[in-house]
Amino acid sequence: MGGDYEMSLPYCIDTKPFLVLPRDKWVSVHDVKDHLKLTFGQKYWGQVLRAAPRVLEKADAAFLTSSLQERAKIN
Repeated sequence: MGGDYEMSLPYCIDTKPFLVLPRDKWVSVHDVKDHLKLTFGQKYWGQVLRAAPRVLEKADAAFLTSSLQERAKIN
């Protein structure tokens, strides 16, 4: 589908890691995409993630945070 990954965006966002999981604990996008308002019902949900930065709904942020924290638990 292509895409211009070198495209300049009008915003610069400083970020820092919230929680870093080892690869075997990663949360798959396929497990969460239908639970997020951002991607729910989107046939081409990957395009949503590749687009310019978007504001994440508080409910989506809470869901992702709890999903990551659940995966971080030691079994």
